Amino acid sequence: MTACVGLLVLVGALGIPSSGAADLPSLNVFFQKDRTFLLSLADGTPVGGSSAPGTTIPAGTYRVNVDDTAQAVMQFHLAGPGVELITNMTFGEDAAQTLVETFQANSTYTYRDDFQPSLVRYFSTSSTTISSGGSGGGASTGSTPTKSQSAGASPATSQDIVGSGVAPFRGALDGIVFKGGKLSLTRNGKAVTSLKTGRWTFAVDDESKTAGFTVKSLRGKPFTVTSAGFVGSHSVTLMLRAGRWFFFTGGGKQTTFFVVS
Repeated sequence: MTACVGLLVLVGALGIPSSGAADLPSLNVFFQKDRTFLLSLADGTPVGGSSAPGTTIPAGTYRVNVDDTAQAVMQFHLAGPGVELITNMTFGEDAAQTLVETFQANSTYTYRDDFQPSLVRYFSTSSTTISSGGSGGGASTGSTPTKSQSAGASPATSQDIVGSGVAPFRGALDGIVFKGGKLSLTRNGKAVTSLKTGRWTFAVDDESKTAGFTVKSLRGKPFTVTSAGFVGSHSVTLMLRAGRWFFFTGGGKQTTFFVVS
């Protein structure tokens, strides 16, 4: 399995002050040691079916509480209209995260482990929009749901994102893996040497059959945007925190850039 750094990908996430976020209904996500995800509403109603439309929940804005106290090696990927959330929780180093996402009415969403992409679960939203402070209960299922939340399990409470506002999206970076294995990373045509903290999209055009494009912080685990053997284009949005960062191909020279507050 290709090693990936546990950085958070938040495409379309909302920044809501902690006072407002506390009043939102919750969708709880638990990483499991058997490499499955357990999703449930605040009242324990399981969310997810093996085929569309799956479980139906009210539309609206939810706190998405992600819990990886199980320290599972997985990458949670939730996607659908207006939402794309990807996190591997630094493979257990981050025990909890709280995010905010808005699910549109009459829409279908999927979630999966990116390391097991064929195992997809589905849920959908109704025409009803849940109000702040709602329990998120009353879901109906269109197929067999995931198992219910175990008694005594507590939702994630970390406010790494919610509370100070979601980290701002800064823009896109253009990466190239040339046929000969050389790499480049530019922004607006200029080589990247320094960036501000926040969310950045790495848009990589990989022309090599033997080299890939990997990003890592000084003490973090590597995140592989494109792997050796992959040819084509791939984009990933990463949360970059202050410090020294590198991009490189496997076994190749590391090019340094800095992220500053």
